[in-house]
Amino acid sequence: MIPQFIISHIRKNPNVEFEYQSNEEHCLGVAELAKQFASEFGMGDFGYVMGMLHDKGKEKNEFQEYIKDVNGIPNHKRWTRDGKSHAYVGGLLAKELGSMVAPLIENPIMGHHRGLYDYVDLETEEQRSIPEEVTRIRVSSPSLPSWFTSGILQPKDFHHIERILYSCLVDADFLDTERFMQPEQFRLREGKKSLEELLVQLNGFIAGFGEPKTDVNKIRTEVQQVCKDKAKEAPGFYSLTVPTGGGKTLSSLVWALHHAVHYGKKRIIIAIPYTSIIVQTAAVLRGIFGGENVLEHHSNVIVDDNKEDDENLKQKLATENWDYPIIVTTNVQLFESMMASHSSKCRKLHNISNSVLILDEVQTLPTDFLQPIVDSLDTYQRLFGTSVLFTTASQPVLEGKHQGTNPSVTLNGLGHIEEIIPVGWNLHDRLRRVQLDINNTPRTYDEIADILMRHDRVLCIVNTRRDAKEIFDRLPDEGVRIHLSRMMCPAHVAEKIQEMKQAL
Repeated sequence: MIPQFIISHIRKNPNVEFEYQSNEEHCLGVAELAKQFASEFGMGDFGYVMGMLHDKGKEKNEFQEYIKDVNGIPNHKRWTRDGKSHAYVGGLLAKELGSMVAPLIENPIMGHHRGLYDYVDLETEEQRSIPEEVTRIRVSSPSLPSWFTSGILQPKDFHHIERILYSCLVDADFLDTERFMQPEQFRLREGKKSLEELLVQLNGFIAGFGEPKTDVNKIRTEVQQVCKDKAKEAPGFYSLTVPTGGGKTLSSLVWALHHAVHYGKKRIIIAIPYTSIIVQTAAVLRGIFGGENVLEHHSNVIVDDNKEDDENLKQKLATENWDYPIIVTTNVQLFESMMASHSSKCRKLHNISNSVLILDEVQTLPTDFLQPIVDSLDTYQRLFGTSVLFTTASQPVLEGKHQGTNPSVTLNGLGHIEEIIPVGWNLHDRLRRVQLDINNTPRTYDEIADILMRHDRVLCIVNTRRDAKEIFDRLPDEGVRIHLSRMMCPAHVAEKIQEMKQAL
């Protein structure tokens, strides 16, 4: 029997009978989730109002006929393509809430299916009218967060505020829909470990090293201790400048987890420029925390749809919204999401708020896009509670204002960035293990191969993949020789790196 209430979703149960979710139930469910998400940065009331209004357009008579028709429920009324359109109605209702609120939530509501509108297109949508069968509901105009009137708000913040509110709404909408339509799948999103539990695992892993005996390991222990001590300092921007070999990856985790637990942050997000480094970093993290707590999200990770085990499905679901304790991803994935306008990329944004973000090899940030990147990080830290750690052996200068001789070479940088390592530690000299002997004499492939064969252990890095193959083919078959190249698929590269570690 078709219910008399407004239908939001219809599913078939195992007995091939229809079950219905009312629009009131769905909107309330979305409102509560969106409020929970937006409360992380002081805009919970905005999230609630968006959720309550977003699907009011489903009250349209034509939409109700459409949803019955596409689910195979016989009806004698017709619907049009425009008739099933419904998101604009909630946006028009939001517009009535006033000039301080409407600009922030109207676009997210109107675009919660098709993506955020450009300004001109949004104006066109605003010319539509609210169908007479849609009932008005009383929603209080949300109160503005304290930072909205504290004087710290800047013009560059507004597009990020709109995007992160959009993120709260679309993720809440997807999740509440999944909760009704696919309850078994929805339950897979539950039961993740807390950062407090992961901190215990990290401490246990480090304790397993025992007392440091070599000079290098003593330095690594010192770096870890200062990271632990500094982790209690106020959320903000931090840098960890440690030369290669100083245990930067593990030390940054020590700072991030202690900082997150101390200040109640939700997750650790590690963004890295190169997929080759990501694969190695993720492998280390899985070894410490287990694969069920580490999400590796980049273009080289292919989730096997043929595998139906829970862990594989959990990982696949987590790529949608980054609701995982530890995320390892690329700079491209991170910053493109911050500038995106569609739900597939924006859905994760609210989970960057109130988290710890580690930017590894930060010197590789593209200079052409450095200003919008810096502006984004500033907004997420200042308004959304994200603590940021820059890690590298050679920190770029991101503080203050920089003006080059070319007027276009300008960077309005960040405020204060607190360096974790004391200047007097002089780590670059203490960790120096390489002596440079530069010889600019041109060499043939055969000559280079001959030089390599004189060493028991040697690494040869060349400019092109063709050069690497030519030299490798000239090496003798006996002994261990390993060819690494981006001509290989990611699985082959990982296999060769493991082979190299075993040989060493």
